[in-house]
Amino acid sequence: RQMCIRDSINAEYGDTKRSPGGYSQVTGRAWRPDELRLKSWDDLHALWYVLLKERNMLLTEREQARKAKKRMAKPDRLRKVRLSMARLKGVVNERSVVHKRLRQYRDEHLPPTAAEAAAAAAAAEAETKGEDTQENADEKQ
Repeated sequence: RQMCIRDSINAEYGDTKRSPGGYSQVTGRAWRPDELRLKSWDDLHALWYVLLKERNMLLTEREQARKAKKRMAKPDRLRKVRLSMARLKGVVNERSVVHKRLRQYRDEHLPPTAAEAAAAAAAAEAETKGEDTQENADEKQ
């Protein structure tokens, strides 16, 4: 059975629900790049917003602790979230570079698809009509 993103996040970050004594002992670890590379684009997108929400919650918690002149509970959680976000950005950037290189290779080495050829022909025809119209306007003057 494939794990959904929410189950995966819970498995990674452990139980972060508040208990009467604060946070439970288990807080999990940061996502590893090899784990992130296995995720789909939609999963990475969803995970980014989960991490963003978690980061904002932790920053709020840190600020509240600072105002109360107390220490934040498990401050390493913020580092783990930031590290996960940085790794996620790295994985998305890797995909972007590969996609760009594939597109570049396709444009240089492969013939255009039928749709691309039709679009190019239509653009050339429109350009030719535009030149004909301009020439006719020049001749009338």
